[in-house]
Amino acid sequence: MKIVYCGDVVGRAGRDAVLHNLPLMREKYKADVIIVNVENAAHGFGVTPGIAREFLERGADLLTTGNHVWQQRDIIPFLDENKRIIRPLNYPDSAPGRGFAEFELLNGKKILIDCGLQQGKDEHDGNTLDFAPNYIDYVLITHAHIDHSGRLPLLVKEGFNGRILTTGLTAQLLSVMLRDSAHIQEGDANWHNQKGKRAGLPPVEPLYTLMDAEEAIQMLETVEYGWLFDLCEGVKVRFTDAGHLLGSSCVEIWATENGVTKKIVFSGDLGNEAQPIIRDPSFVDEADYVVMESTYGDRNHEPPESYAGALADLIDEVFAKGGNIVIPSFAVGRTQELLYYLREIKRDGLVQSLPSFKVYVDSPLASEATKIYSGNLKGYLDDDAIAVIQGGENLFTFPGLTLTQSTEESRALNDDKTPKIIISASGMCDAGRIRHHLKHNLW
Repeated sequence: MKIVYCGDVVGRAGRDAVLHNLPLMREKYKADVIIVNVENAAHGFGVTPGIAREFLERGADLLTTGNHVWQQRDIIPFLDENKRIIRPLNYPDSAPGRGFAEFELLNGKKILIDCGLQQGKDEHDGNTLDFAPNYIDYVLITHAHIDHSGRLPLLVKEGFNGRILTTGLTAQLLSVMLRDSAHIQEGDANWHNQKGKRAGLPPVEPLYTLMDAEEAIQMLETVEYGWLFDLCEGVKVRFTDAGHLLGSSCVEIWATENGVTKKIVFSGDLGNEAQPIIRDPSFVDEADYVVMESTYGDRNHEPPESYAGALADLIDEVFAKGGNIVIPSFAVGRTQELLYYLREIKRDGLVQSLPSFKVYVDSPLASEATKIYSGNLKGYLDDDAIAVIQGGENLFTFPGLTLTQSTEESRALNDDKTPKIIISASGMCDAGRIRHHLKHNLW
């Protein structure tokens, strides 16, 4: 089969030229299939149903469209109804940290994998939606981190009314993380409005509210690792352990169309082997297509080392000088990993300079997540963590640990001159209580 692809038809002049030559292309190039990109065919931006139909009538077999076309609400019904239109699988202008992938089946169902919120500042606006939420039927969430889940409330706010599926532990973590994210959105909007009011600027609305987050949480449906289930006609799905975060998943999808079954695997974020608390990633033996995260794909892992021993040496060195240790840490995952190692250090008496040292987790979100990590984790923990629990210990608590809640408690930590460890969010130091701890301890 010979396929001819006609890229970017721009504006009226380009459109007229391609429309005129379409009947000649098939004969000249002996083409079995002609594909035309019409994303800029209407005056250099977008496309109308009439123009798209004209290309099909003049001999194009398939049309491709760009990302912004799917924001044109007037053409979406036409594109959805016409199976000769290819929508993008993903959005090439996506900014880092707002992961999702969308694909459409011949049965008309549309599945969204993740719906992340951009973290930190970027030249792109990563927080708007590049598609119409009411045309999505299913959302499959790989794990709870906000860069993979943080726009779920926005999705619901803007009209999504389908099903959201994820693992049971991910759903538990989302129940605190999406509420926390909504609180941040509302707080940011209030701050901008206070500043803007003095400057005479119009008020801004939060990206979404706590009410939107609550609605999204209510829509969560849970499945467990290894379950093979029918999502819809012609589609089977299975979540497998990705070893990245408690509840994190790779998503295996078997899609059957016209009697042919293909397997698509979405990796989500993949963890390393031999990490504390969580199990190693499960292996996927075969697939026709793999959509994989590749943030650290250009480097090799460092050789394994004794993290507890190295951390204990650092703590001893700092405490001997009378200083504090301030650790920026992501509230979910990394904080619990640190507590796991600190429990080992306390148990084994590895810190000599101040054996009874205090540890403060100064992040309400981290405190809530730690409570979930201390709950029923059957089916999620690795063998070492299970052995700790069977021995009667708690994975994340030890003498001298305090979880602070109020801002008053947080500020008081910097008035206390006793050497201590402060674990606080955010892990990127771009927001949260960590900033005032760094201010008080660095200068």
